Amino acid sequence: MEIPVAEIGHEVKIPIEEAESSGAQVQISEGSLYLNFEAEPSQHLVSLVCRFSKERSFNQLVYETSSFFQVTFFLKSQHGWVRVSPITSIQEGHRHHFWFPVLYTQEVQMVFWIPDGLLARLRLDALTFSLGAKLSFKASSQKDRLWVPENLVDGREDYGWASLPADTPQEEFLDIDLGMAYYVVGISLCSTKENPPCFPRAFSMALSADLKLWENIANEELFYAAPFSWYSWQFRPIKARYLRIHIRQSYPRRRHEYLAQILEMRVFAAAENFLQTHTFMGLTYASELIPGVVQLSELGGCTPNKVVQANDPRLRLATTEYPGIVQLARDNQTGENLAVQANDSRLRLATENYPGIMQFARHGEARAGYAVQADDPRLRVATTQYPGIVQLAQSGENRPGVVVQGNDERLQLATEKSAGIVILAADGSTRAGEAVQGNDRRLRLASIAWPGIVQLAAHGEQAANKAVQSDDPRLLEGDENTKGRVQFARAGEKVPLKALQANDPRLEPATQESYGLVRFARPGHSIPNHAVEATDPRLSDARHPLPHEHDYAPRHHSFNDHMGTLNIKQDIKTPEPDHIHLSAYNQFPFSVQNKAGWAGGMEGGFFSVAENRPAILALAEKKEALITHSQQGVAALFFSEKNWGVRIPQTLAKLKGSGLALWSEGIMLSDGTIFVRSGTNLCLAFSNFTSEVFTEGDILTIDSSGKVAKMKKEDDTLLGIFTRQPGIVLLPAEKEPDTRDLIFVAVQGIVPVRVVGSVNAGDPISLDGQLPGVGQVSSRGKKYLFIALEGNTETREKTVPCVLVR
Repeated sequence: MEIPVAEIGHEVKIPIEEAESSGAQVQISEGSLYLNFEAEPSQHLVSLVCRFSKERSFNQLVYETSSFFQVTFFLKSQHGWVRVSPITSIQEGHRHHFWFPVLYTQEVQMVFWIPDGLLARLRLDALTFSLGAKLSFKASSQKDRLWVPENLVDGREDYGWASLPADTPQEEFLDIDLGMAYYVVGISLCSTKENPPCFPRAFSMALSADLKLWENIANEELFYAAPFSWYSWQFRPIKARYLRIHIRQSYPRRRHEYLAQILEMRVFAAAENFLQTHTFMGLTYASELIPGVVQLSELGGCTPNKVVQANDPRLRLATTEYPGIVQLARDNQTGENLAVQANDSRLRLATENYPGIMQFARHGEARAGYAVQADDPRLRVATTQYPGIVQLAQSGENRPGVVVQGNDERLQLATEKSAGIVILAADGSTRAGEAVQGNDRRLRLASIAWPGIVQLAAHGEQAANKAVQSDDPRLLEGDENTKGRVQFARAGEKVPLKALQANDPRLEPATQESYGLVRFARPGHSIPNHAVEATDPRLSDARHPLPHEHDYAPRHHSFNDHMGTLNIKQDIKTPEPDHIHLSAYNQFPFSVQNKAGWAGGMEGGFFSVAENRPAILALAEKKEALITHSQQGVAALFFSEKNWGVRIPQTLAKLKGSGLALWSEGIMLSDGTIFVRSGTNLCLAFSNFTSEVFTEGDILTIDSSGKVAKMKKEDDTLLGIFTRQPGIVLLPAEKEPDTRDLIFVAVQGIVPVRVVGSVNAGDPISLDGQLPGVGQVSSRGKKYLFIALEGNTETREKTVPCVLVR
């Protein structure tokens, strides 16, 4: 029978299928067990048996209880119940958590014993078995916050661990702490879905129980992994708590970029209750709970992983002649690996003449290894005559090892003749180490003759490090002969860096004979660099957009390639909508495009039908795309069985615009639901607002002058939220739909709110006391204005979607 192996990478709940107890009420809910027991004080023992649906591995047990009792644990084997003990346990309040070795069984027995004198009452809540280890990671580097070592055991396929990309090959490592020691039997690594997956090319893996002795389990060279594939290494059971992956060579992703990536990792451990009856390589391995075979060391030998025997001479009592666990030193004897005995003369109290643990120095004596005594005169208060801890300097004295006193003459105010903390420079002096005084002539106002803070240039003078004066003639108005700020060109003159004057004849109105900015071509003439006049007969159609005919054009001809309006020669006749019998009416839907004038206009109304193409397609960039007028009936009727009756797309073909799609100056009525996709709020438009800079999400109010302003701590009335992404906008009655001089204030719906501090979904938001227009999470009992719809753990200022509270 093979030894059961379990994955301990991340925690998995083992549901309880059945349970029975001696005298207690047991209930199972969602794989967890609840037990309640009350009896006479003479009853102190309760047994509980939990069964899984089949044999399963587990290593953790958790329950909650306020009762006081002692508990023992047993596993079901083919010969009866076998006791097992937890490796460690933690109690946090009423929650008890036990960790076991990896155990494999179908039944677990728990026996509870309540001490004498206590009421025989036992209650357990949410007793749960699980399998898994709490892994912790340490990596030499990581690519970013998404590619971190903790993602190696999250069970997801989007991110794992990746090293920091490097210009040259770098060694990397991953250290994994399993939380406790297991009998590890296998490691599996998965490559990423990228191509190439950048899996490490050369690496090794090792296990350790104490971070001192390591055992290699894999050593790979020239390892090339396929995308999104699992690779496994299996070996005999090794008792270990720590796993180290040492990457010697990363993958060369491209030139001067080396990277190592691993998507997922699995760690497999053997069930220790099966290791008692199975051997490996002729040996049964021992653990803290399970006896096994070990290898004994030779007498006096010191070899890793070998056990010292009880009769080893090193374990006898040590003497000065024979070493035991240690070797004792004789009195005052020095030597390596010798232990000083408690009666050694060096451990006595020290004096000036005889050293003990240390040797004292005589007063004033300075010798290496000697300790200064507390009554040494060098520890007294220092003077200029006698040194203490330090020696004080005479006034003005400059000698190594002496300390300047507070009344030293060098600490007085400095003059030009005598130094204080600094030496003052004479007027105009530039000697090193001297400080310039505030009345130095170089700090006065500058002139042409004498420099001050700067040196002024003479009129017209161009010299380095000289400043041009404001009355310099180069800064005056220029003319045709003299440069000022600029130099003007003569009439018709073309010279670089000269400015054209307003009376230059080239700026006069152009004619067919003389140039202005342009020159006009004669009517009907095509001359390069000549402009066509508006009276040119070639522009007659565009200038007079009256209906006209084209004999060469059939009804289905496209007139989009020339200007002018269209008058179709043939009549289009359609019957009433109740009895349409046109054989091919879907072949001639009304379709026109015009970028300069009317896209379509008819005095008598129109009727248009199509099954598979748009019934009416009208595009215009400068004027109304479609006009309908009726005095008695419906002005326009649109009907569709399969799609939209009227569709107003934001973009069509290559046409783009930011104008109005639909403009109604009267009442608009809908018997159904109106959906607005572009926004989730109702906004008011205001033209009267303060000069503040408004940011998306600012909390706004109306100030005392009637202007829209950011809401402050002393304001009581909320107007709404400033937004640049309005949904439905209510404009002032006198305003045209031109938003350049308006701001939008969201007053209903989902709005973006600027907040500071961490926010959770559902938190109430009130006005921040420090920043105008910014919110924060409201404290208990404080008036709040919004409710957050999403959370954000960043403490810096950000925008969070909220609902207004009215």
